[in-house]
Amino acid sequence: MILDKILLNAAVDAGVEVRERFSVEELVTDGDRVTGIPRPVSGRRPVQEEARIVIGADGVRSAIARMVDAPAYNEQPATSCAYYSYWSNVSIQAAELYPRPERMLIAAPTNDGLTLLISYWPQTAFDQVRADIEGEFMQALDIVPSLAERFRAGSRVEKFQGSGDLRGFFRRPFGPGWALVGDAGYHKESDYRGGDHRFVPRR
Repeated sequence: MILDKILLNAAVDAGVEVRERFSVEELVTDGDRVTGIPRPVSGRRPVQEEARIVIGADGVRSAIARMVDAPAYNEQPATSCAYYSYWSNVSIQAAELYPRPERMLIAAPTNDGLTLLISYWPQTAFDQVRADIEGEFMQALDIVPSLAERFRAGSRVEKFQGSGDLRGFFRRPFGPGWALVGDAGYHKESDYRGGDHRFVPRR
């Protein structure tokens, strides 16, 4: 995914040691404090990677949150589902939001000249959307003709990604030796109310 590549490249540029295809299935603890993660070594016993803090930046279904038993609160049931992808050669200068009855479209410029486009539907429509993702997505896009014209003139460069599990919640975001960031600690449902919006960054 585009965002993953941005974060990975930024980490490498900052001097972080990156290990790809490495999953964390448990944590190393000292009493109630997280002190690191175990790392399997081929042909030998696992070794421990010690850390002052272990950060879970692993999304809504965060494994780190589960391992530290981070309590959730202010939970709200999912009312929407969403799919998104990236396009090239789209004319856009700033983030644009288009709330419509039972729809929400968000377009935003990102890196490498690409543009992100997200479409939201009611959660009850998830099975229908999943059965024909591209058809339903483009049908939603056509609700906003000016936006559709720009995206149809461009080219989609990635497959669609989406979810029908967009429940809202907060989780306790930190504890002894650990912290949660991004969707691992907080996820907000979409709001369809209001008119069109265009956010122009300050210069």
